[in-house]
Amino acid sequence: MPILFLVFTLNAFTQGYRVAGEVFDMETGDPISDVTVYINGTTKGTISDGSGPFKMDGIALPCELILSHVSYDMKLIPLQD
Repeated sequence: MPILFLVFTLNAFTQGYRVAGEVFDMETGDPISDVTVYINGTTKGTISDGSGPFKMDGIALPCELILSHVSYDMKLIPLQD
């Protein structure tokens, strides 16, 4: 299965961090829509839109960001402040 590629940023706010990024196919460079992006062990999550971007606010660090899509391998990304 192809692997997801992620470009993301972390921005600090008083109520936690904003995690934002774009999800691409590593082989073709095409954006991937409908990728489930969530914080492991929580109910915080979102889905990438039609051109690959996503964002979540109020994230406490450290945590693990998980990206999941039926056509791709799952990706786990540890996040630290």
